[in-house]
Amino acid sequence: MNLAKIRRAVNKIAPSVKVENYRGCVRLTGELDNWADIYKCGKAAVSKGSLGVLNDVKLKGFCEKPKRPTLKDGALDGQKPDVLVIGGGIVGCAVARELSRLELDVLLVEKANDVACGASSRNDGCIHPGMDLHKGQLKLKYVLEGNRMYTKLADELGLSFKRWAQMLIFSTAWENALISPLFLLRAKQLGVEGVRHVTKEDIKKLEPNPPSWAKGGMYMASAGMVSPYKTTIALCDNAIQNGARVSLNTYVEGMELDCGKVVCVHTNRGDVYPRAIVNCAGVYSDVIADMAG
Repeated sequence: MNLAKIRRAVNKIAPSVKVENYRGCVRLTGELDNWADIYKCGKAAVSKGSLGVLNDVKLKGFCEKPKRPTLKDGALDGQKPDVLVIGGGIVGCAVARELSRLELDVLLVEKANDVACGASSRNDGCIHPGMDLHKGQLKLKYVLEGNRMYTKLADELGLSFKRWAQMLIFSTAWENALISPLFLLRAKQLGVEGVRHVTKEDIKKLEPNPPSWAKGGMYMASAGMVSPYKTTIALCDNAIQNGARVSLNTYVEGMELDCGKVVCVHTNRGDVYPRAIVNCAGVYSDVIADMAG
């Protein structure tokens, strides 16, 4: 990556922001007066030569603190699970389920009074086909693999999952004629399956209330819909059936390290001594990561 070029672009917006290479990523640190400039700096730091952007620029005077449960007991004190999963969103519950299938002693802790109380229950539940991504992106690899997994996963968990598909509808004849072959080529390059061109007549058959201006479109058959909340609960339930334990109202307060390794995790429900930790804390993953050094 051209760090000097990135630094010039960022410092043009905010001279006080520090720009550095951190493990192949562009890392931004400092403090600014408004969110807009923080966002602009992050956007200016995007580079094809880096793994990504770590925007650690803080808003002056703002400190976002996660909600902490009022419960305080010693229910977990002294426990030594093989794996401690921190976070009860869809990622944490999926990780707990997979690990529990390996007959490991898995303990999942979640600070809320139920699973899926964060971002996992606050999205549209769309299983994306991946057409908005770029070739070579790690995100594309996971989107395609994850999309294909959902049919089997839904069957295993007893979930309602429908591949309703997505449609991109063209409003002009020239879009229909010129964009459709490019769209098909892009789908082939990305590895997105089930993409085809549909005519105005096809749209009427597929969509009961098509727009009057539709001239044609692109049909993406692999797109689907699930309930993110029900999916998270199903993953959690199955993990428990496999022997995993779930502790709600459990807040990670800090960690003890020995030679760079976490040896103890302090929670409001006692000290836990896991052999391994999986950080699935969502928007607070950076806070947990900082605790672990």
